[in-house]
Amino acid sequence: MAKPSRLDATLAEVRALGAAPTAEALRPHLSHKAGVVVAAAAKIAAKHELRALAPDLETAFARLFDDATKTDPGCFGKLAAAEALRALDVNAPALFLRGVAYQQR
Repeated sequence: MAKPSRLDATLAEVRALGAAPTAEALRPHLSHKAGVVVAAAAKIAAKHELRALAPDLETAFARLFDDATKTDPGCFGKLAAAEALRALDVNAPALFLRGVAYQQR
């Protein structure tokens, strides 16, 4: 049986927070370099309406555009962060416009 990768272990850690998440527990995962980790944390933040994470979600969304094909190749992190911001009723038109105009190849 193969040992899980660090990324798999981190994803499992994030998913385990889903039952009773706190902003403090999710915050470090929103600053993770991998978009899939950000996506998992963002989905939990939205589901549990953790409005305290709105600034972290905005930062994560913007950061995932840097070297995007490496950090967020499937755009999972950017998409989940944008959806979480929308679900939390965050008014960030410049951020959303950047996302709408973005094309990742």
